[in-house]
Amino acid sequence: MTFINLTTLVVCLLTLGACQFTHPEHEIHFRVTNQTASALDQLRFSTADGQGQTAAYRLPAGASLTVPFRFANIDKTDGSYHMTYVHAATADTITREFGYYTNGHPLDKELVLDVFAGTVRIGRVAHSY
Repeated sequence: MTFINLTTLVVCLLTLGACQFTHPEHEIHFRVTNQTASALDQLRFSTADGQGQTAAYRLPAGASLTVPFRFANIDKTDGSYHMTYVHAATADTITREFGYYTNGHPLDKELVLDVFAGTVRIGRVAHSY
């Protein structure tokens, strides 16, 4: 094997290997703030097709919470996220679809969700992997 071929092989292997470690945890954080006058019960996150459902949380009025969402057992597909909660004042179950992931990996490190009485404002946090 010539020196050029060996060098090319080593560079290719290092490049492919490095891609596996750019963000090894494959995790996104949802930072939720309850901007309503009553609590949010049974707050959960999952993919749009129901994978990776988190534990249920209770978020009092005016409080904030950061929920990690791991992609360890998510199919290597594209999709969006679901946030589901029960609004304590009305007992209504609310589901909101937002964001995007691709090939089973998040595109963002953190999304900020502000829950208001009639809507959810979603923002991205700038990051670099």
